Amino acid sequence: MTVHLSYQEWDGDGSTKEFTFTFDYLNKSHVFCYLNNSKLKLVADGEPADGEWAWDGDKKVKLGTAPEKGEVFKVERDTPDDKQIVEW
Repeated sequence: MTVHLSYQEWDGDGSTKEFTFTFDYLNKSHVFCYLNNSKLKLVADGEPADGEWAWDGDKKVKLGTAPEKGEVFKVERDTPDDKQIVEW
């Protein structure tokens, strides 16, 4: 597992489908999941299918299919910088 300020990566093992990350975020819409650098689709309701992911807690995501050995799964925060998020 690799941990950075805005993302975490895990090597696939063929069985793990749930991943807990440690970085903070302002909004869930700023968090994305990738498998081998290909963006996965977020599903809002129900169980994720192959190529999809879903929230399973505030800092936990669940995949439809476990990444295989040799594959890299990444959870990344990408906070937009084109508009003000918090008013002061």
